[in-house]
Amino acid sequence: MLDIGCGTGRLTIPIAKKVRKVYALDASREMIKIVKKCVEEEKLNNVQVINTNWELFDINSIEKVDVTISYNSLGVYEIRKALEKSNEITKRDIYIFTFAGKGEWLDDALAKIVYGKNIELRYSSALIIYNLLFQMGISADIEIKNNHWHSEHETIDDAVLYIMQFYKLSDELEEKVREFVIKRIKKENDKYTLLQNRKIAKIYWRVDNG
Repeated sequence: MLDIGCGTGRLTIPIAKKVRKVYALDASREMIKIVKKCVEEEKLNNVQVINTNWELFDINSIEKVDVTISYNSLGVYEIRKALEKSNEITKRDIYIFTFAGKGEWLDDALAKIVYGKNIELRYSSALIIYNLLFQMGISADIEIKNNHWHSEHETIDDAVLYIMQFYKLSDELEEKVREFVIKRIKKENDKYTLLQNRKIAKIYWRVDNG
């Protein structure tokens, strides 16, 4: 199996316990350090960690794999070439997980605040990839699910500041961000929990080797 953009190895490690070999690839040296540490701690000897990005990686340097996965890792300039490369290295199945909302990693409601009316002009990564695959003659399946995540804060002001700084938003958006936070935040015990939602797509297909 090939894990493109393996990150901290949250998919690499559990999958490695069930398959013969895993190639874990990531461009970040820090992520690679974490993966290597996890591999050592789990005493796995079937994971080959590779520090490079997918665009530069020479697929002839490893054997063809049965399955390729990519979790939010195809943020590259030449997406079609990245897809073609994935198809070439894979013998059987490819799974791509990516953002399905127009705001990408942003909560849908927050994306409307950030992009305003221009949100209607945007295309999600999932739509772009799906259409590129269609142009390549690949009929992929797609599933879209809602992804929820929470963050804890001491006060509502802290939650607003967190959103402003995390997404590097301009001061003029602060009032609307506050309105968004107030609608999504809930006090539990002594903490405030902020809920955000986004859509994640799973795009998958079986490689035609014929």
